[in-house]
Formats: sequence, structure tokens, C-alpha cells
Amino acid sequence: MLFSGLQTKLHYWNDHQQLLQLKGISPNQWCLLAGSYFQDQLFASSHVHICSDQDEAEEVYEALKHLKNVYFYPGHNHSLYSSILTSESSLLARWSVLQRLVKNEKIIVVTTWEAALMLGPDPAFFKEKSFSIKKDDIISPLDLAKRLTEMGYFPASTVEEPGTFSRRGEIFDIYPVAHPPFRLHYFDDLIEEIFGIEVATQKTNREQTFQEVCLVPGPGYLTRDPFATNLRAKIPQPQPSFKNKYEVRKQLFQKMNEGQLFDNYPLFIPLFFEKPQTLMDYLPANAKLTYFNSDNGQKNFDLFLAQQSEDHAALQDDVESSSIVPPPDGFYHSEFKPHPFKALQIDQLDITLSLDQHLDRELHLNLEKLKSHLQMKMQLAGKIPENKFEYIKGSLKVLKTELKSYGHLVVTYKSENARQELEYLLEENGLKALGERLHFVSGKLDEGFYYKNENIYVLSESDFFAIKKKKTKQLATSNKDLFAEQLATLKINDYVIHRDYGIGVYKGLETISAMDQQNDYLVILYEDNDKVYVPVYKLNLVQKHADSSSGLKVASLKSKKFNDLKTKARSSVKKLAFDLLRLQAERKLGGGFPFSPPDHLFKEFELSFAFEETPDQSKAINDVLEDMQQQFPMDRLVCGDVGFGKTEVAMRAAMKAVLDKKQVVILVPTTVLALQHFHSFTKRFENFPVIVDFISRFKTAKEKTQTMQKVAEGKIDILIGTHAVLSEKLEFHDLGLLVIDEEHRFGVAHKEKLKVLKTGIDVLTMTATPIPRTLQLSFLGIRDLSLIQTAPPRRQAIKTYIIKEDDLTLKSAIEKELSRGGQVYYVHNRVHDIEEHEIYLKKLVPKARVSVTHGQMNERELEKRINDFYDHKSDILLATTIIESGIDIPNANTMIIDRADTYGLAQLHQLRGRIGRSDRKAYAYFMVPENRVLSDSSQRRLQALQTYAEMGGGFSLASSDMEIRGAGDILGGEQSGHIEGIGLEFYMDLLQEAIQEIRGEHKVSAKNIEIQASFSAYIPNAYIADHALRLKYYKRLSNCNEMNRLEDIIVEITDAFGLTPRELEALYSILRARIYFQTLGLRLVKVSASQIGLYFNQEILNHNTQLRDKMLSFFMNKPKFYKLNPDSSVTSFFKEPVNHQMLLEFAKHIAAEMGVC
Repeated sequence: MLFSGLQTKLHYWNDHQQLLQLKGISPNQWCLLAGSYFQDQLFASSHVHICSDQDEAEEVYEALKHLKNVYFYPGHNHSLYSSILTSESSLLARWSVLQRLVKNEKIIVVTTWEAALMLGPDPAFFKEKSFSIKKDDIISPLDLAKRLTEMGYFPASTVEEPGTFSRRGEIFDIYPVAHPPFRLHYFDDLIEEIFGIEVATQKTNREQTFQEVCLVPGPGYLTRDPFATNLRAKIPQPQPSFKNKYEVRKQLFQKMNEGQLFDNYPLFIPLFFEKPQTLMDYLPANAKLTYFNSDNGQKNFDLFLAQQSEDHAALQDDVESSSIVPPPDGFYHSEFKPHPFKALQIDQLDITLSLDQHLDRELHLNLEKLKSHLQMKMQLAGKIPENKFEYIKGSLKVLKTELKSYGHLVVTYKSENARQELEYLLEENGLKALGERLHFVSGKLDEGFYYKNENIYVLSESDFFAIKKKKTKQLATSNKDLFAEQLATLKINDYVIHRDYGIGVYKGLETISAMDQQNDYLVILYEDNDKVYVPVYKLNLVQKHADSSSGLKVASLKSKKFNDLKTKARSSVKKLAFDLLRLQAERKLGGGFPFSPPDHLFKEFELSFAFEETPDQSKAINDVLEDMQQQFPMDRLVCGDVGFGKTEVAMRAAMKAVLDKKQVVILVPTTVLALQHFHSFTKRFENFPVIVDFISRFKTAKEKTQTMQKVAEGKIDILIGTHAVLSEKLEFHDLGLLVIDEEHRFGVAHKEKLKVLKTGIDVLTMTATPIPRTLQLSFLGIRDLSLIQTAPPRRQAIKTYIIKEDDLTLKSAIEKELSRGGQVYYVHNRVHDIEEHEIYLKKLVPKARVSVTHGQMNERELEKRINDFYDHKSDILLATTIIESGIDIPNANTMIIDRADTYGLAQLHQLRGRIGRSDRKAYAYFMVPENRVLSDSSQRRLQALQTYAEMGGGFSLASSDMEIRGAGDILGGEQSGHIEGIGLEFYMDLLQEAIQEIRGEHKVSAKNIEIQASFSAYIPNAYIADHALRLKYYKRLSNCNEMNRLEDIIVEITDAFGLTPRELEALYSILRARIYFQTLGLRLVKVSASQIGLYFNQEILNHNTQLRDKMLSFFMNKPKFYKLNPDSSVTSFFKEPVNHQMLLEFAKHIAAEMGVC
């Protein structure tokens, strides 16, 4: 049995002792042992791990979270008296833990001293105010909605955040405060099923079912009595001289009286309760505690409390202050009360024990770092390794000798890839012979250790390879219909483009009744007050174009201008498609250099990557490596957001090329980027025999000449530079790979030179421009495309705070970063007063060096300032949003965004992505005005960014505008003009048609078929009440021209909204029928009483004689059923009035009979 001494000690502690101290072991080491060897002794009952600070707590949580039921219990992590707004998601995370403890669930909790001693609700709040929903319960949807509203939950159209519910027919969705969201399926008033919901897609997760769900009150419940009365009593009325405090208190209680929570309410939670309690008061008697480095924890917490008292005292007598937060003793206990729980104390330092201590309560583990132990042994043997490979070989040799007769080798790994490589290394060096004394353990260990008492060597994958940082939360990716998402944001008076009529003004959805039937129409206003009514099944012809504020000129229905625009776009698109296909064919015919498959040295390089690859990243890397092994040159485009790991893809390709004795050139659009890439490539390749250099205008002429000479002699493997690398003077010894970053940012002349350089070599192009899915589909088969859509693991979690404008908090945020030698981005997006802001910052923090950058500067000056910031010649970069792309400065880890409420979600996300790019903790402060009421959408945006999720569900919606802009960038300037003129959606269709035509795949397909029906076909208001959702589904349904896709959306709608009403069933039939009809060359189908009229598109029939002949022979052979009219239309007769099912059957029959189905 491994670690038997420790096992015995733990058994004894479990049976006979209250306290056991383990010294000389780090939190990380303890977590590995606890999770792998001592689960039974430690986790048989609830167990709370109390860490000395926030960083340690996050590390412990990371190391334990692979076990079952592990929860993080966060504190505030900021001063009660600063202007930082307290996180609501942290409050809900705490309530979730408390609710589980009240229900006697056996859980593992990780927390800090500050959070464990923080006061909160008393257990009675959860016990008495919660209620359970069980399968087979009888409670009407109306009563349930009423009950939830009473509990402080809010109704919403979809449940995307905790504390909301949504009711739609017999479907009822709830996102509880302390439970994942779920969907109730009703039969009358009986709850038939309870399923989970995927938040990102809002689809039912049928794999996840619940028998019972316990609902705890939402924070909104606190606006009632006795909670409101308690709060009033604990925030006494200020003296008349304190006007600001008086006003703030008055507004706070005014909101409470209206049944609403006030700003920053999570901070005040303890004050709502008469006898608030801590986490400790919730623990069962058999719970266990583990304190990590408790002396540090005690010191940190005492300092924190002292600081709180100081901050409170400073504000208490300040007449100008508006803070009404009472003294800290209303929020925290100052120490742990005596408790009955068994406790472990884990101390990393093994300080000599005082003689009066009980020896039986201590165990000195004295774990030694494996690296130091092995290096010492190698030095004694006179073998000092010169590089990483010698070190690995030498280490394994020492281990083999040390374990010759007895002892164990435990190998820890996080990924299967690392395990395979470690097994290979152990086998190569004869360590597999250890047999049963060799153990593999899956777990996170930052570095290996040696346990002398039992001669156990624990080897971590990070001793040989890079430490893989934590993986991101996997978000369910859903390929959203970009244009439907966009249309859902339509407001009255926004501009839309109709494919036949051009730009018009959206005037709303109208339900029109005529002759016993009702239908929805989208109304568009054109010049001279002309209106077009678009039936909802034809929304595929309409695309949102711009917001109402953009003041565009609307088209005239009497003019042919829009038709001319379409004709020009069509011929331009054909030329583009032809050029793309010609390039592809030429590349396939031209011979290239086939690179060899990856070998072990490449594997070593792979494993030295410090992060876990995201699935998209792995796929992109594999795509590139496969392309490089082909007989013809690679031409691949890799798309991914800033910081999504494209550079690593380029580095892997570069390594492959260098290993095959080829040179690599990396071409970037700016000097700053060249320098950045040079630093990151140099660092990444430091342990490998690869020489990296760069050319840019920061080098002298002499240095440039020397570099060029080395390139020509083959002494440089990877060359990085701006367009200077395209110079005729530069000759390569043997160029094998060209990597281009953001090709669309180069000028025409440079692109021409690029064409020459590209000949016969492998080319990898990278872009951070988001590419719409529709464009990806158009590109398939023309350009090899890899998409990286998953956010990478955060090197360090970005702590995000929302702060009210306040000099003190701002000053301390900047000074905190500067004191650790870091730098600060300060984003202020108004050029006209940016200089005044510079003066303000210099006054606020006199010792800081401030540098200003904005887009109106000339490029040289801009690059110089950014480069100075990179070289740490300035401390604060005061900039506009110009910094949102392409700047990567690992030393800048604090970002302050002024007026954050005025930015879109995607932009805030992208700005925030500039920090947290090194191993340091990063801080983002979103600053909002002190006395201005934020709009609901601004508040929601900021909250979404404050939650733990790296990207909220709203991100894809916010990014749709960026994607549409991105399409123009990728396709070039001329095409941008056409996209602007006819709309991206129509442009995409033209591009796809052109490609099919050139390839000879052109099919008869009339998507624009009108079906005039004699029955109602629409989505009733009662079924989908939310206007935006209805628009979105109309657009998605009408965009379908494949049956599978249509059926998928129908399943999704039924899943989310319940049984299909008759009118919607009829709409589905029209859409299905349209798909059958689209290959028959029709333009109009008329359903009236007991007949169906088919009207053909003459242009298609004249062009496609085969279809025309087939059609004529089919209808003429059946004169009983079909009448052929002089205008080439066909009338079919029925014995009874035609309903939607008959129309669908008819469409199916004709398509099958004519053999074009």
C-alpha cells in the first residue's frame, strides 16, 4: 500500500483525534494524494477546505474539481467600502452551496478565510422558504408562475440566467438559483417529465432527467418583510449634514418599497437577516475541515478586517461621502468559533516544532522537490545536463538506479497524449521493468516530489513537459443562423433589404385577415409611401441592413436601380468565383514539397505547449500537418478570435518545416506585431534547436543586411517581418513555409509580390476577422478553411469588477498593478477629450508614466508609442478601442474601461481579451457613471461579463454585426461595395450559385416561389408571444431549402414551445411543399377552393428544355387530373376544398412523378 504511514495516521485521526497537522506538503501535493489515495478517509462526509487567500483557493479548486460534488464558495475579494459593485454570480454560487448543505448533501467545498467568516442568510431561510417540484406533481402552470413570482423569480422569454422562468403552453422552463435550468412537460396540470436544458441552445437535454428539484428563493424575495424591516433597522438614518448618504438611503428604500432590489444589493445580504450566519453554521456534525497554511490565512484575514475598519472610519465622518455601508462587524465574524469538526492543518513550511506540542498530532512529511533531488544526484555523478533532452534522459537514469531494489514510481498525467509519451520515455529508458512498482495516476500536479520515508518518487508530466494550464469551461457551440439572429433584433423603422425591391424601412409584423383566413406579413415602406407586404414564409428574401439611426435612402419601387446593382454584383461574383477556382486548380497541379509525418522531437515540441489545446485548435493543427504532407503546396486559412490560439497552429507548422530542414517566413502587417511574434516565437522555441530572427524598421540598415545574409546562408530557420521580407534583395536558402497574418491588411503592391513568393511553397494564412458561417460554406472546396471558435484556457482567470466612477478605487487599482511591476491599459473612447484625461490620470497617479494612443495619429508615431509601452517605457497606455486587436503585452494585466456601459458585449469581450495573457492574475474594471441610471441592456451586458462564463450566450448575437463586417474584409474592397449594396445574405447566395455554375453543378432551383393559400398559416401570438423570437423563427424557417434542416427546426420549436397549433402546422406544410416545388421551375402556386394552380417560370423552362419536355408530357398524359392553360400554367382539380395536408401530398406526388425529387 502506497503512503502507508500517512494512511495509518489518517485512520487514527479519524477514530481518535480532533486535529492533525501535516507539515512540509504543499496544497497542490496534498490535493493529489487526497484525491488519489485518501478519498475514503477524507470525503465520506462533507468536507470544507479553507485556503489562506483567493489564489490558493483557486489552485485547490482546480486540483480537486475532477472529484464528485466539488463546489467553490467565493468571497467578495474586495473592500466593502470601495465603489466596486459586488458580484451577483458569486452570491448565487454561495447560496447554491448553502442550499446543498441544508439538504444534507455530501459535498466538498473550497473557500477562503474571508468567505468562510462572511455572514449570510440563516439556515431557516432556505429550510422554510424553499419548495420542491416533483415528477407527477399536480400544480397548474398559472399557480406555479404565481408561486415563483412570490419567491423572487422573474418571468422571461427564455431562461438564460438564474432566477428566471418562462411559460409557454404545456412547456415551463425554470432556471433556479441553486440548480441547473430545467424544463417541465405538462399534461393538463400534471407534471409529466422534468428534463435539463442546454442554456446556449435552449434545447431540451433528454439525457438529463430529474425526479425532484428543490427551488430556493431568488434574491428578489428579500424585498418583502421581515427582510426589508431588518435592513432598515441596520442602516440607520444619517445626520442632516450628510446629504449624499441621506439621498442614497432614501433611494435604496424607495426601490425596496417598489418591490425591486437596488444596485449592489449582494453586499448588503447579512443586513437583511436578524441573525445572519456563516458557512460554518450550515455544516453537519460529522463534517471535516482542512486548513491550508492557516498562519498565513489568519494573518491575511486580520489585515483584511483591519483595512475594512480603517476604510469605514475614513468614510464615516466624510460629509461628501455617499457610503451607507455599516461597520465590518455586521458582515464578518472576526474568528472561527469553537466547533465540533475534525480538522486537518496542511502547512507547506515545516518549521521546527515547539517542545510543548503534542507529537502525536503532527506528521512531518518533508516532501522534497523531485527536480532538485534529481539534479543533485546528477551533479554528484558529474553529469550536468546541457539541454532539456539530456535532462530527461539523465533524470530517468537516476530514477532507474534509485528504484533498483525497492520503492515506487508514481507518474501523474492530465492528458492521454502526455501519458502515451511518458510511457514511451519510460520504456525507452528501461523503467517499464518496474512492473507493479510503476503506477499511473490521472491528476493535476504542478511539479513532482520525492517521499523519502517510503522511497516513493512522484513524477508529474510537468517535470518533463510544459505545465498544462486549466481548461476552459466547455460551452455548447451552436451554429446559429446569423441572419435570423440579426433579424430578431429588428425594431420598427430599422432598414431592411428585400431581394427584389432593395432597401426599405421595416414597419412591423401585421396579421391580416381576409376570407376566413389569417396570416402574418412583414411590412416594408419604400419611397412615395409605397408598401410591400412580405408573407412570413418568404422572409428568406429579407435581411436586416442597418439601425434606424443610420439615415439611409430608401429605394423606389418604380426605379430599376436595384436591379442594376444586382446585375453588377452577379458578374463581379462570377469573376471572383472563377479566380478562386482557377487558383485552386493551379495549386493542385503545381508540385510541392511533401513534409514527413511528425516524429518524436515534434511530439516533444507539442507537449511543451503550456496549455491544453481546445478541440478546434487540435483540429486546425491536424489539418495543417496533413496538408503539409501532401504532394501539392498547402493553402490554408485559419480563422479565430484574437487570443484563440492561432499562433500556436503557426508554431507547430513552423516546427514541422524546420525539422525537415526548410526555412519559414512569417509575414505580419505591423512592426509591433513583428516584434511581438519575435518574442513569442523565441520563447516557444527556446529549448529546441531552432534559430528565430526578425526584420523591421526598428533594426539598423547594418543589422538588416546581416540578417539577410544569414537567411541566404540558411543560418536562420524562422524569419519574422513586415513587408520588408518581400524585398527582392532578400534571398532564402530553402524556403518551405510562408505564414501570413491578416493578409487583407496588406496593400495591392504587396499582394502582387506575395503571389510570386507563394509559388510552389506551403502557405498558411491567419485571420482574427470573424467569418460568417454562410461564407464558410461558400468557401468549402475553394479554400481550405480551419475555424477556431472555442475560447482557449485562460492562462489566469480575469477578475472582472464593475465600479462606479470614483478616484479612490481607480487610484488603488492602478497603484496595485504598478506595485507588482505591471502596466495598465486605460480605454477612453473619445479622442476629443483624451488629452484632458491624460492630465487627470497624471494628477491621480503622479508617479505613473502615461502614454496616449488613438486612431487619428500617424502610423509611425502610433507604432512607436505602442512599442515604448511594450518595452515598459510607459506604465499606463491611455487609448481608444484601437487596442482591441493585435496587441499582446504580457506585462499589462489591468484594464480600466471608461464608460463601459456604452460598449457592445462583443467589443467589451474583445478588449478584455488583451489582458490575462501571461501567468499573472489579470483585473478588468468596467467603469460606469456614478449617478446615471443604466439602461437594462447595458446592465445585462456588464453582468454577463462579470459572471464566470468567459462568454455569455449573448456573445454570438453581438458578434453577428462583426461577422458581417468581416465578410467584406476577407473578400476585399470591391466585394465590400457589392455586399453593402445588396446585403450579405443575397451576396452569399450569388457566390454559391456562381461556384456551382462554374463547376457544372448548376441545378434548377427556384427558391423564390410564392404560394397563395386559402387557409391560415402563421405562428399564433399565444404560442410564441415574444416578438423578436417570432421573427427569428420565421426567418430560420423561411431560410430552409433542405428538408432535413427544416425538420430539425420544427423539432426545436416543438421542443421549446409544446404542441403545434393548427395554423403553424399549415405554415410547416407550405414550407415543406415549397421545398418539393423548388426543383420544378415554378414561380407561383395558387390554392383556391378545390383546385391548385401551378405557374411556371418561363425563363427557367426556356433555359432547361429537358425539364420543359418532361413537364409537358407528364401533364398532357393525364388530362383527367390536370388542365394545361394557354399561358403554360397548369390547373389541378380536387373533389373537396384543398387543405394544407392535401397541398403537401400533392407537392410530394408531383416531385416524385416528375423524377426531380
